[in-house]
Amino acid sequence: MGELIMAELRGVYGIFRHQDDLIQAASQVNKRNYSDWDCFTPYPVHGLDDAMGLSRSWIPWITLVAGLTGTMTAIVLQVAIMVYNWPMNFGGRPFLSFPDFVPIMFELTVLFGGLATWACVFVSQGMPTLNPTIIDPRVGDDRFALYIGASNEKFDLVEVRAYLTQLGADEVCEHFDKDADSTQRLIDGVEQAATGGAS
Repeated sequence: MGELIMAELRGVYGIFRHQDDLIQAASQVNKRNYSDWDCFTPYPVHGLDDAMGLSRSWIPWITLVAGLTGTMTAIVLQVAIMVYNWPMNFGGRPFLSFPDFVPIMFELTVLFGGLATWACVFVSQGMPTLNPTIIDPRVGDDRFALYIGASNEKFDLVEVRAYLTQLGADEVCEHFDKDADSTQRLIDGVEQAATGGAS
């Protein structure tokens, strides 16, 4: 008898070939008020956020505050240096010359805003992770996936599979908490147990 590996079902996902089909499916799933569901795409899809009913991200506000902080930091540093600490005469120009400060103001605005955005994205998404959840490698290439988690209240495997098929999914798959190899060995073990170990 083959090795039977118990793997907990984490959810079910449907594979779509076109982004328009995914958007239509997401808008329908959003009406069912699932608490655990998501979409996976190989690139940003315009209109998918609205279809999923997602609110505007808070990260741009952090970027704005960080960018303004960078601007003010550049102004304070340059004024403190050029006017008070180390005033230098460049062709008779005034020490307090904002046009000369613009390049550093721009650089620190972009630097502070960029670093803050990067940090917020990593922290909010729990990155980096040693065990990333990859439901299907094709999602990183040319396929789109709609995932419905098993943690949803009144989750029924048969019903969810039928629902994803009804939404137009080309393929419906189950996602386990084990890696793909373990999941395949689970299937092989069940098949061999059912057939009494016959090949």
